[in-house]
Amino acid sequence: MKKLSIIIPVYNVEKYLDNCLNSILEKNLENYEIILVNDGSTDSSGKICNKYANEYNEIKVFHQENKGLSGARNTGIMHAEGEFLMFVDSDDFISKDIKLNDVIEKLNCDVTQYKWIYYYENKNKYVYFSNHNQYKGSIANILRKKIRDGTISVSACDKIVRRKIVIDNKLFFKEGILSEDLDWSLRLYLKIQSIQDINQDIYVYRQQRKGSITNKIGKKNILDLYNILYYWYHYEYEKEQFKIAYYNYLAYHYVILLMLINKYNCDKELKSKIYALEDLLNYSENNKVRLCNRLFNTFGKKTGIYILKIYNFLKNKGLIKI
Repeated sequence: MKKLSIIIPVYNVEKYLDNCLNSILEKNLENYEIILVNDGSTDSSGKICNKYANEYNEIKVFHQENKGLSGARNTGIMHAEGEFLMFVDSDDFISKDIKLNDVIEKLNCDVTQYKWIYYYENKNKYVYFSNHNQYKGSIANILRKKIRDGTISVSACDKIVRRKIVIDNKLFFKEGILSEDLDWSLRLYLKIQSIQDINQDIYVYRQQRKGSITNKIGKKNILDLYNILYYWYHYEYEKEQFKIAYYNYLAYHYVILLMLINKYNCDKELKSKIYALEDLLNYSENNKVRLCNRLFNTFGKKTGIYILKIYNFLKNKGLIKI
């Protein structure tokens, strides 16, 4: 069995795919595979995938009709042979300063989370974030502490996950929805027995790329995020400690949802449904949620959300750390 399967969904990224693949290949990894899933690209991305697959035995390529990011990742999961899975988006890349073989050798938990760097292509600027604290105890308690200090992440791209956990629990990504990483990570954390953090800046996340789906926010983003929060708010948790941990995590994303409906047009019916989840703000172990509560109580929703957006902008730029 291979140690690691790196799954890379590919869709119309001819400008970035070489950079992504070379950032992995230059690591001279051992006992691994790269699975490229060409998700119906209409540019030369598919040809680039074939070129690399022909040159490197470690690379497999699968071509399919467009199914979206979730569908492409699921195809990769089904063809993966590694003990662990790593997800890399094809417009991102791996930091050149990281000895990835050393990281892979130390994998022994169901989930290993590492740090990432924001890369602003238009400014050629890198933004680094604070180290993660190392916590011990039950998964629920670790999650709660990570929610409190702001180091928990929904992204599939800052984690290496034991494949058996994914397969045995059918933890595939839901197709046809946005915020799929949030839903996936919430299902994942309920099934794992161990988690660890590696304080290394492994993953470089390209920001503000023209054409990226993360730059296209609309009603579907708002509706899908609302549906995910609603589902997990009403989920029947087997353990109270997970319920409390998850409610605090949902509260963090509820604040994001409030910022979205303030920025983008949203009909009154959907706004009413969203505001009906306002009790989530009572679970305020995270600094951002506490700040939101204070702003709402002091200035009201509209002004409070505007100030919160400024805070979020400054944090994403790395100008503030809390």
